[in-house]
Amino acid sequence: MRILSIAPALAASAITTSLIAVPVLAADYPVLRGSQIEETPVLMDRFSWTGFYFGGLAGTSRTEFQTGENGLQPQFQALRRGLQISQGVDILGTVRFNNRSDSGMSYGGFAGYNVAFGDAIIGLEADYNRHDHQYASAPINLAAGAGTVSLLGTQTLEDYGSLRVRFGYAIGRLMPYASLGFAVGRGTSTVSFLPDAATGLSPAFARSKNTYTSGFTGGLGVDAAVTDNLILRAEYVYTRFADLEGTVVDINNVRVGAGVKF
Repeated sequence: MRILSIAPALAASAITTSLIAVPVLAADYPVLRGSQIEETPVLMDRFSWTGFYFGGLAGTSRTEFQTGENGLQPQFQALRRGLQISQGVDILGTVRFNNRSDSGMSYGGFAGYNVAFGDAIIGLEADYNRHDHQYASAPINLAAGAGTVSLLGTQTLEDYGSLRVRFGYAIGRLMPYASLGFAVGRGTSTVSFLPDAATGLSPAFARSKNTYTSGFTGGLGVDAAVTDNLILRAEYVYTRFADLEGTVVDINNVRVGAGVKF
């Protein structure tokens, strides 16, 4: 009879113990919400942006050639003096070339090094851009002796490079940034004369000169670390060259790139 009297007490104790254990065991399992386990987005993972990197770029750009009053004047005056000395023919009239623009594809490469200060990123980057945008004037008719000549002016910005400081902010594997730096460009300037028969001059002649210019550049962009070593990029860059043989050159470049980080 004593055994039967203590059985209910033992049963109650067992039930109480099991109820206490349930929350303890439940704490060992992940919490399900909406039938899925909550996870941190991959791009929000911590990532070290410090280190060396390099890659390639491709994009589209628009170039404005602002010739002003001095655009191509050095080439025109040199060709004019050459005709006076060699053939005794003077080209009469004043010349002012009109502003022109060109657009198309561009491509190049970049390399740099980043240093992280917490989430703030400072980097130094060099890049190269193949451009081949060209200015071509409309024909200008000038008097030359008993006839006339048609004057043509062309300028080509073949390529340019820049050295920029980048200021970024890390948001996991994303890094938006702004950049500012110095640029150097290389081009060709040409002035051509197309005389009519009455001038007695050669059918066509020109004077060309390889030119170099410098300016500044700046832009905005974002880098995304897809893996620990692969970085994708999208950016807008503005570059201005103050004097390409008397011509101011403005470049608006939108481009994408991919690089390898070490």
